[in-house]
Amino acid sequence: MAHESNTSVPATIRADLSISDLGRSASVQRARCAARGRRANRRSLGTQRPRRSSEPHRQRILTYALNSVTKKTVQVMFLAVGLVMTGRAILTPMLMVIIMLTGDLLGMSLTTDNVRRSPTPNVWRIGVLTMVGVLIGIAELVFCTSVLAVAKFGMGFGIEALRTVAFVVIVFGNQAITYTNRERQRMGSCRPSQWLVGSSVADLLIASMLAVSGIAMAPLPISVVGGILVAAVVFAFIVDFAKVPVFHRLRIA
Repeated sequence: MAHESNTSVPATIRADLSISDLGRSASVQRARCAARGRRANRRSLGTQRPRRSSEPHRQRILTYALNSVTKKTVQVMFLAVGLVMTGRAILTPMLMVIIMLTGDLLGMSLTTDNVRRSPTPNVWRIGVLTMVGVLIGIAELVFCTSVLAVAKFGMGFGIEALRTVAFVVIVFGNQAITYTNRERQRMGSCRPSQWLVGSSVADLLIASMLAVSGIAMAPLPISVVGGILVAAVVFAFIVDFAKVPVFHRLRIA
C-alpha cells in the first residue's frame, strides 16, 4: 500500500505539470496568433494607403462625365432650337467637326488637371450625375439661345453670320462650363493645371481666329466675338454661384 501511494504522487504531479504546459502553450499560441493578426492588419493598412492616390483620377472622371453629359445635352437641344428660330440648320457639318475637335482637346487636358480630395467617400450615383449634367446643359442652352436671339433679332444677322455666332457661343460656353464643373466648390478654389489652361487658350484662340478671319464660316466683327467671350465669363460666374448648393444638396463631392 505504501508503495502504491508513493508511485501515485509523482503521476499526479506529472499530470499537473502537463496541464500547466498545455495552458502555457495555448497562451503562447494565442499570443502568436494575435501578433500575426496585428502584422496582417498593418500590412493591409499599408497596402490600402496607396489607394488614396486613385481618388484624383475619380475626381477627374467625375468632371469628364459631367462635361460629357452637359455637352451632349446642349448640342442636341441647341440644334433643335436653332432650327426653330431660323428655319435652317444652325450648324454646318464642318462647324460640328471643328467643335468636336476643340472639345476633345479640352477633354483630354482634363486628365492632367489639379483636383481637390473629396471630404466624403466617392459614390457613383449615375442617375444623380446625369440629372446634374442635364441641368447644367439646360443652363448652357439658355445662354447659347439668348446670344443667338440677340444676334438675330437685335443685330439682324443673316443665317451665315448666325451660324458663326452659334459656333463661337458653343465653344465659349463649353469652356465656361468646364471650369465650373471641375470644382465642387467655388470656381478658382483649386488652381487648374498648365495643360488645361494651355488647351483652353488654344481653343479660344482657334475659335476666335476662325470666326474673325472667316475661315470655314462667315466672318464676324472682333467686337462681337469679344462680347460673346465677356458674356461667357459672366455666365460662368452665374453657374458657379448656383451650382454649389445643388452639388451640396445632391452630395456630389
